[in-house]
Amino acid sequence: MAYIFYQYARQASSESEQQKVIQKLDEAIHADTSIYRSDNHQILYYSQASEFIADHNFSLVSGAFTGIRENWHSPEAEKPENFTFFLRNTADELTANTDLLASRTIWYYKDEEQFIISSSQLLIIQALGSFELNPQAVSWMVATGTSGPDTSWDKRIHALGANGEITLNKKDWSFSKTNKELAFSGEKQSDEALSNLLTSRTEALFHKASFSDKSFITLSGGVDSRVIASMCKSNNKRIANEVYTWGIESKASEKKGDIYVAKLVAEKLGYNHVFLANDSKYCKLDFPAFISNYALRSEARIDHFIGYLDGFNMWEDFTKKYDTNIRGDEVFGGRQHIFDETHVRILQSLHDLSIYDNIPNLDQLGLENIQFKKQLERRHGETLEDWRDRLFSYQNITTVQASLNGIKQHYVEVVNPFLNQEIIKLTRAFSVDQRSQKRLFFKAFSDHLLGIPTAQLSVNGRKKRVLELAHAQTFMLDTLSSENTKNVFGDALCILLSEKTSFAQPSEQVSLKKRLRKLIPNSLLKVYRSEIKSERIDYFSLVFRINMVMVFLDKIEAMINSK
Repeated sequence: MAYIFYQYARQASSESEQQKVIQKLDEAIHADTSIYRSDNHQILYYSQASEFIADHNFSLVSGAFTGIRENWHSPEAEKPENFTFFLRNTADELTANTDLLASRTIWYYKDEEQFIISSSQLLIIQALGSFELNPQAVSWMVATGTSGPDTSWDKRIHALGANGEITLNKKDWSFSKTNKELAFSGEKQSDEALSNLLTSRTEALFHKASFSDKSFITLSGGVDSRVIASMCKSNNKRIANEVYTWGIESKASEKKGDIYVAKLVAEKLGYNHVFLANDSKYCKLDFPAFISNYALRSEARIDHFIGYLDGFNMWEDFTKKYDTNIRGDEVFGGRQHIFDETHVRILQSLHDLSIYDNIPNLDQLGLENIQFKKQLERRHGETLEDWRDRLFSYQNITTVQASLNGIKQHYVEVVNPFLNQEIIKLTRAFSVDQRSQKRLFFKAFSDHLLGIPTAQLSVNGRKKRVLELAHAQTFMLDTLSSENTKNVFGDALCILLSEKTSFAQPSEQVSLKKRLRKLIPNSLLKVYRSEIKSERIDYFSLVFRINMVMVFLDKIEAMINSK
């Protein structure tokens, strides 16, 4: 596990009181081992001794895979060149920073008596011993399947956000927070110049990277993880020689699928390719146990459960051999064709229920309307493609990918080399044309693509197939009649879903519809989308979201009430 927690109290407390807090933190995440520092005023706690987590007294840095200076904790020292979280502590002042895109979500709480900052909402709630539900998180989850950008389940807890910095003066208790957006420059530079810069900076990054055999790569059939695997080989990085791909076992031999393509890449690079089937148990899934595990590990931030149908057994096994997962999250540009503003919002999980024609909007269901952050709205003169790519950085990476990586960080530390600050800064000089279809990326890393086409077929399971299982439906539908559920999500939504899910629609019908829509040319599909309101929400996906949240809230209540 790779959780981080820091607490500073204005008034001194006893050692026994400090130990009670540490014990509560261990109980919240079921930690077998933890590392902590404590004195009369403060606690620094983290739950995995990864090679990429370092602490000095009450300062800490995580994700610094290219190393850190010896005096990194000194007030005079510059911040590390790459990190996911940086905490610098002195006698008078505390400063905390996130990376440029907040690829790891960092939460904080402050009142007149204490300041807490953590990578986990759950740890902050456990330390506070109380909970105040945030109705905005409820609305975001219903509409998008995420708890929203920088939105905590507890309305007293806030996210530090992308490129964020918090400064706390311990003497007068003054507090400041800043977030600085890294804008696209709009300056036109040649393909050749930018391509050479991207290649040289990436080579320099991998040359400095201090990966070891306790670091492993998850390899898809795409290009990002492929380039990372190739770069590690060409720079003689001593990482694990096993690379991992998972999905549906029956699709392992699909020649255009992730599994088959990843195996070809691994063989060409000299890695041992390991395929892990994570679908074989879902027909016999103990759904209550699964949803309980998923709600806890995801902190109910996202409903993308399909990759964890083995009950997290795969990740449990990873922890026995590794402490770091090297991943390929990146911001080189979007590959989707954009039709209109609604399409951009759907792609980046930034919409309300008004986009669907088979469900009332949030206010009609008695829920709060979503409060969209002004900085994420489309700006005057901004093209759809520019808006898409900006949202990918400040919504998809910061909310969606950070939520998914948060699940994995329950088991291992996660590092994303392509989210290094120097590479991100360089991508801001890319034009729309250079970003579209990741064109400049393909040019810069053509030698690392190995002449192997990218995968074209998904080898993951379909959420709907799981949610149509009779025992899953029976369990989930019972939750809709609960008074606690109605108190959180309202009578109107619970009644509507009870009526709409009285029978399941055959998945084959949906599959046929999707196949037919793939036959429509993009030019006609654009007209179809703009002229006909055709987006429909899946009712059982909504029921799953409600169940996930209710299980998570039940865990919070039980945690707070435990002695």
